[in-house]
Amino acid sequence: AVVISFMLLSLGSFILLKTTTMGKFVEEYSQTNNLRFEQIKKKYGDPLDLTITSVLYLNVIVIPLISISVGAFIGFFSKGKIWLISFISFLPFIFVFLFANSWSLRQIFLSIAYVLLVGIAAHFIFNWRNRRK
Repeated sequence: AVVISFMLLSLGSFILLKTTTMGKFVEEYSQTNNLRFEQIKKKYGDPLDLTITSVLYLNVIVIPLISISVGAFIGFFSKGKIWLISFISFLPFIFVFLFANSWSLRQIFLSIAYVLLVGIAAHFIFNWRNRRK
């Protein structure tokens, strides 16, 4: 589950970089490395707005989808103690999430929400799987 969470984060980041304006900006800047701020602003818009949009995309779409996917994986393959397994398996991802961002109160609340989302998804899949038997 830990490996799956990091693989899905890599996939989500790849999709972010390939489909958004921020990704185009990063790709062009990494290739030329001499764009001036005014050129960037004219071509792509304000870099701060691009960054905020990208962070929102990750926090609102990508990471919750990763949480649900990891929870579904745990619920499908686990034999019991799904809440404990969910917490332990998603903990490394949460530490990376908190260290990559600031340890602000908002990030801590988001981390708790993501862990709860993993547990809830695992709980539903686990119960659904056991009802079928």
